Amino acid sequence: MFPDPEGRVDGGHGEPMVDSSPQIMRLEQEFDGRSVVPDDRALAFIDALIEDFADEWLTKPMYHYRWSYQPDIDKAGKLLPISRDLQIDEATAKQSYNWVTERQIGRRALVGSTETNTPTVEDSYLRVLDILSRLFDERDFLLGDRPGRGDFGLFGQLLTEAGRGYAQFMVANAKALMSGADEVVCEIDGREYRQGPFKYQGKCLGWLRDAYAALPEDGRTRVDEILDGTGCEVLFA
Repeated sequence: MFPDPEGRVDGGHGEPMVDSSPQIMRLEQEFDGRSVVPDDRALAFIDALIEDFADEWLTKPMYHYRWSYQPDIDKAGKLLPISRDLQIDEATAKQSYNWVTERQIGRRALVGSTETNTPTVEDSYLRVLDILSRLFDERDFLLGDRPGRGDFGLFGQLLTEAGRGYAQFMVANAKALMSGADEVVCEIDGREYRQGPFKYQGKCLGWLRDAYAALPEDGRTRVDEILDGTGCEVLFA
């Protein structure tokens, strides 16, 4: 049994966490050394912003590509039940395939994977792949010679990409939540984007704004200079 950082002796796992952001920061607090958070507070904030972009926007193309096209649906629908039980029998595997695919395809609109949004989601994903290909031709990690939070979730030109879609969506989502609207409507890359509002993504924007407000004045100035012209400024306007 591995040592429990909270002193438990029963081997319990404690509080379940599904978002990588609080998971990373919890580990940062519990263990010394090999930190993934830069010492420079302004750089640490940019790192956190990139991670949130990966968490709250790039999950859309991930979900979209897995559950929109039949070859991908077949692969995911077959592999997910097997990943839980390698000895699953054929009849149960087929039943699980039907249940998994119907449930996940039915949830596409919840994350914004609709026919209307398809060009926006797919174009964003392809641009990110191009950015990362060029970036990793020059360095091993997003922020230089060591990994940061963004590497576990994604920097440089990515700020401009985040400003094209993620920032617009996050602000529109927050406005929809505040007004009680049942749909988020905004313009991304010259196209209308629509989906249902997401409460957790509203919390994420609130946490980012709190972290921005907590920066020292010189830190906020540096962050503002980095974000200037990227489109991400709207997150903190």
